[in-house]
Parts: sequence; C-alpha cells; structure tokens
Amino acid sequence: MPWSDDADFTTFYLAGGPGGPEYKLVRWFIRNLKSGDVFYDVGANYGFYTMLASELLGEEGQLHAFEPLPEVHEWLARNSPRLAARLVDAALWDATGTATLYKHRLGDAFNTLEKEVTDFDPTRGPGRTEVRTITLDDYAKAEKPPTVMKIDVEGGEKRLLAGAEKTLRSARPAIAMEAWAGEGGRRFTLPAARLLLDWGYEVRSLDEDGGTAPLAPESLPAFLDAIRGWDNLIFVSK
Repeated sequence: MPWSDDADFTTFYLAGGPGGPEYKLVRWFIRNLKSGDVFYDVGANYGFYTMLASELLGEEGQLHAFEPLPEVHEWLARNSPRLAARLVDAALWDATGTATLYKHRLGDAFNTLEKEVTDFDPTRGPGRTEVRTITLDDYAKAEKPPTVMKIDVEGGEKRLLAGAEKTLRSARPAIAMEAWAGEGGRRFTLPAARLLLDWGYEVRSLDEDGGTAPLAPESLPAFLDAIRGWDNLIFVSK
C-alpha cells in the first residue's frame, strides 16, 4: 500500500492487533471460510482480505474482489498477480452505471459513495470522482453467487443491499459487515442491519478468537453505542 495512506496503516497495524476489530474478523474468516466457498470481497481496497481469502478457498473456491477507485484498484491488481481471482473495477451499489465517489482526506480506506456520509462527516471531501457501479443482482446473473461476503463500504451498506435483495434472498451467504459506532452506526449501520433481519438473517457479534454470539435485534442500538470507532457484525441465515 502507499506509505502515505496513514488510515490503512492504522487499520491493519494498530486496530488489527489482538482484540481489535480487524483481528477478530481475520480470526472469523480463518474459522469459517472453507475450500470451495465463493467469496465476494466488497470494498477490497488494497486487497488484505482478498489475499487472506485466497489462502483459505483452495482450488475449488472462487474469489471476486470489488474496488472501484482506479488508483486503488491498480494496487489491488499489483498485490494479486498470481491469485485466481476476479478483480472487478466497480462498486457494488443500488444501480448499474456510474456514481460519485467521495474521497476522505486521511486515506482511501474511508472513501464512500454515500452522499449522506459526506454531510455527516465533512472530512470526506472535497475530492470526488466518477466510478463504475453494478448491482449484486446484475453481477450474479453471470457469476456464481456468493456463499460468504465481506461488506466494507463506509456507510453505503443499505444502498448496496438495495441492489442485492434477489441474490441474498436466494443464495443466503454469510455476511461480515462493518459497523460504525454511535450516531454514525444508528444512521448508517442500523438501517442496513434491519434490512438483513427483515430478509431472514440473524445478527451475531465477534469475540477475539473469531467466535460469534447472537445479538437480539432490539439490542443493536446499544451495541453500536458501546463500541469504539467501529467493529464488524456477522449475519447468517436462520
């Protein structure tokens, strides 16, 4: 990754340490991503989870990584030259076409397609660029649907899910989704979580070893208020 991207260094070398949100998620993938799975890395960034998944899927698995920003997608491709992966230079979104991506001043880990996030967090501008988008439902018409997904789209989760309902209702993949703390969580994470709950998923929290524990839907607001910065939630079909 670029040395200048302080945000990603913080994410994976500080928050990725034991007990941190990314450490817990890595442990969950090690425990749950199996040979033969079809993994969709949505918001692949520089490819950390793409490369991790490639070690776990085996020759029978499939790997699809989505990263729309051209300069970051170039790093993803550079990091993954020998992987049997489909690297998609588009964002999964609620419509197939193009959309405006708003860049964060701290680093590309925090870029977003959700305009409301820029109103909530003014640091996510003024840089912007047009990127290609596709819905999961459109993409899965020509590809195997996911059995496991990682969603990290910086507040755009509900918009992404709006273009994924048909596939998620039929394929029922396990989903690891980033969750924001506090007001950001209530405003952006909670509506997406409730949508998945409406579609017959149950939500689980992660422990340090990558294990999960059920969360009651009514406890989600309190859970988001209690976490620091961000965490990850696991959604599995009932």
